[in-house]
Amino acid sequence: MSGVVVPEGWEIKQVSSLCKILDNLRIPLNDEERQNMKGHIPYYGANTIVDYINDHIFDEDLILLAEDGGNFDEYEKKPIAFKISGKSWINNHAHVLKPNNNVEFDYLFYSFEHKNITSYIRGGTRSKLNQSDLKTVEVLIPKEKKEQEKIAKILSTLDKNIENTNKIIEKEKNIKKALMQELLTNGIDQEDKIRSPKTHTYKQSKLGLIPEEWEVVSLGEIGNFKNGVNKSKDDFGFGIPFVNLQDVFGHWEIKHSDFDLVNATKEELKNYSLKKGDVLFIRSSVKPSGVGLTALVKEDMLNTIYSGFIIRFRSKEKIFNNDYKKYYFHDELFRQRLLQKSTVSANSNINQESLFSLRLLLPQITEQKQIAKILNTQDKKIESEQKNLSKLQELKKGLMSDLLSGKVRVNA
Repeated sequence: MSGVVVPEGWEIKQVSSLCKILDNLRIPLNDEERQNMKGHIPYYGANTIVDYINDHIFDEDLILLAEDGGNFDEYEKKPIAFKISGKSWINNHAHVLKPNNNVEFDYLFYSFEHKNITSYIRGGTRSKLNQSDLKTVEVLIPKEKKEQEKIAKILSTLDKNIENTNKIIEKEKNIKKALMQELLTNGIDQEDKIRSPKTHTYKQSKLGLIPEEWEVVSLGEIGNFKNGVNKSKDDFGFGIPFVNLQDVFGHWEIKHSDFDLVNATKEELKNYSLKKGDVLFIRSSVKPSGVGLTALVKEDMLNTIYSGFIIRFRSKEKIFNNDYKKYYFHDELFRQRLLQKSTVSANSNINQESLFSLRLLLPQITEQKQIAKILNTQDKKIESEQKNLSKLQELKKGLMSDLLSGKVRVNA
């Protein structure tokens, strides 16, 4: 740690003088061995839980630091260490650290969580932190344990807030999932109540029992399809924005963004430009789970074209509400019907003919808007909590920099 300013009352110490390294107690288990030991006790690897088994080596609070396969080069964004408690089994890909009595457990953990130790890492096919090098890793630490405890308490309190916010986000996502299942199957009546076969009139259809007010239609009846355009490598690097698979995969919406640029003719721009309300389907994907995934175009993008691995679906807003589309095409039941129409060769594929005949449930446009409004409100709740999470994570990053360097003293 050359060049580091050591605050008054602090010191630089090596790991070997701060904790016991219990690597000699680790026992790796192969897949077959773990299959014969299935249970509820976590079996840890370099960065996380690998499996659950029925026996343990350790039963205490410990810090695990990757020996190989760790996030050493991404230490700022991803942790290189994590803490565990209770019964556990640890393999030979994680160093096992037990802080000494005069060292605050959480202080040492936070000192390692996002620490840059790349200078200690040995290269090769798999980056590795040897135990001999681990022992020499230097840590800046207050001499008084009370100051270590105060720093650790601030950071652990912040971690609890981050954990709670993550739980809230997960809860709101589960609520959204349940709402989608109910609303996209039963809809909402004129009194803003979710329908049920017990309380409302239903009818038989080609997709089973549905609300009497709804219709079953095929996508081809209410819209049209167009495959995108294939471009050569030489066309990329300049020109107009080009929507590719990665811009659709994992996204519910497409907005103006940093797309790849591609050279395009006037004819291509005319035929393949995007309008508000267009839905882009992934036509071909190496992963079966990727084929048929969709993203809604949120605004006119008339100077943007899209890949030949994508199919554009275009319909009229007065028949098929734009926001309703976004949710309906991500509904699990719709996805199941779509995947049944896909084919598998080298890749998984869906074509225009299959999408044309794909059936969907269609409420009246006013009800579509009501359903979309409810789900949009839920999305805003999730988005708000995600913003809170980002703020907390940034706050933690700043506090770790200030507190673990002694730049800000907790005694002041």
